[in-house]
Amino acid sequence: MLWLGVHLPDFGLEIFTREATPQAHAVTSHLSAHTSPRILLQENRVVLRNQAAAQAGISLGTTLATAHSIAPDLTHHHRNTALEHARLQLLAETLYQFTSQVSLQPPNGVLLEISGSLRLFGTTIDLSNRVRLQCEALGHRALISMDKTPLAALLLARSQASRIDGVSLHQVQWPASIPPGMTEQLANMGIHTLGALLKLPQGELAHRFGVALTDFLSRLSGERPDPQSAIEPSETFISALHLPNPINSKDALRFPMSRLLGELQAWLVGRQLGAERTRWCFTSGNGRTASFEVALSAAQQRRDAFLELTCLKLEGADLPDDVLNLELKADALAPWLPANTSLFGEGSSGQSSLGELLNHLRARMGERSCSGVRSATSHPPEHAWLTVPPDDMLGLAQKAGKAAEHALPKAPTRPLWLFDPAKPIDPDALVILRGPERIQGAWWDSFIQRDYYVARHKNGAECWAYVDQHRHWYLHGYFA
Repeated sequence: MLWLGVHLPDFGLEIFTREATPQAHAVTSHLSAHTSPRILLQENRVVLRNQAAAQAGISLGTTLATAHSIAPDLTHHHRNTALEHARLQLLAETLYQFTSQVSLQPPNGVLLEISGSLRLFGTTIDLSNRVRLQCEALGHRALISMDKTPLAALLLARSQASRIDGVSLHQVQWPASIPPGMTEQLANMGIHTLGALLKLPQGELAHRFGVALTDFLSRLSGERPDPQSAIEPSETFISALHLPNPINSKDALRFPMSRLLGELQAWLVGRQLGAERTRWCFTSGNGRTASFEVALSAAQQRRDAFLELTCLKLEGADLPDDVLNLELKADALAPWLPANTSLFGEGSSGQSSLGELLNHLRARMGERSCSGVRSATSHPPEHAWLTVPPDDMLGLAQKAGKAAEHALPKAPTRPLWLFDPAKPIDPDALVILRGPERIQGAWWDSFIQRDYYVARHKNGAECWAYVDQHRHWYLHGYFA
C-alpha cells in the first residue's frame, strides 16, 4: 500500500480567510496573500497566525489583548471546530476523485491510499501535484508526502522531513494515551529523533513509557496494521462564505459566488455527479435573508455554466441591502453522463442548444416562463394537447428522433392557431379545399361529432372549419 498524507498547516485560519483570496490559486506560504495581520484564537489565545501577524511580532500563545497592543489593525477569528470538521469533510469528498480510500485526520489532515490510482494519474509526483492544486483551488495551502504507512505519510507531511528517521520528536503529534512529558524525558536521555527512538529495544520502551508508545511505533513502521476508516461521501453539497465586509452590489457578489461554484464543480467531479438545481441563500448583517433557485434542463458540472445562469437569476432577485454571508446548496443530483461526440467532433449540438435556451429563459423570466406541448389521448382538438414541464421537451425530442425511422403514416395536418371556443361562420364565406374528416368524442364524455374541412376563407386565409351534428358551421383555426 502507498499512502499520501495531506497536511493543511493554516487550515483553521483559512476557514475565515479564503473568501479574501483574489484568485483561486493565490495560496502562498503562511497566508502571505493577506497583507493585514490575522490570528486564530482558542480560549482567548493565539493558536494560528498569518505571515503578517508573525512579522509584527505576535507569538503563538499570546492573549488577544497583547496581540492588539502589538498590531492595532489586527483581525481576529475564534476557532470553530464544527466548521473545521465540515470543511475538512468537504475537502476530503473533493479529493475523492483521486481515490475511493480517503480518510479524515482531524483537525487538519487527510489521508489518501493511492496505490490503485497511479495507473490512472501517472507518477506519484503527478498525483501529488494534482492533489496540491486541488487543495489550493479551494483556498487551502497543502503540504504533501508519501509513505507505506498512513502514520508515516501524515507525519512526513507535517514535518516536511525527507525520511521518517530524521523527524524531530517535538514535531510528532503523540496519541492522547502517551504522557505529555515523554518527549522531554527522551530528550534528557539524548534521544531527539524518531530514528533514534526506533532503534531502542521495544520491550524496555514499553516497560518505561507504556505499551501505547510501542503500539504507535509499530504502526508507524508497518510492523502492526493500521486500518483507516474511509469517508462516506454525503448526498448533498453545502458550502458557505462569510465575507470580510458587507457587499451592497450585485456585481460585487460575482466573485464570491464564483468561488462557491468552483467548489461545487470540484465536488461534483469527485463524485462523478451533475447538479440539476442549485439554491442560494444570502444573509445580511442584521439577519435578513433572501434566497433563490437556479434550475437546469440537464445535469451540469461546469462552473461557467452555473455562473452564467446564476448571474441572470441574480439580476431580478430581491436581496438584502448588505450581504455578509452567502450559502450554496445542491441536492438535486444525477449521475454524470458526458455528452457523446463522434470521431470528428460532431455532437448533439441541437439538443444542447435547446437545453441552454431553456436554462436562459427560466433564469431570466422565471420557472413558469416556458412549457412544452404534447399530444393527449383525446380526439376533440381543443382537448388533444397538454402543457408539460420544459424539461420534458428534451426527452420528447429525443424519443421523437429515435422513433422517426419507424414512424406511422403521417397524421392529418392540424392548424397551429385554434380558437377557443370556435367561432360561428357563414359557410358561404368558405371555399372547401379538402375534407370532410370525421372527429367524434368518446361516448362517456359530452357527445361531439364534427366533420372538419380545410377551406379558404373569403379573406384569402387557409382555415379549418367544421359542421356539427346540428348542421351549424364553425371556424376552429387558421393554418400558418
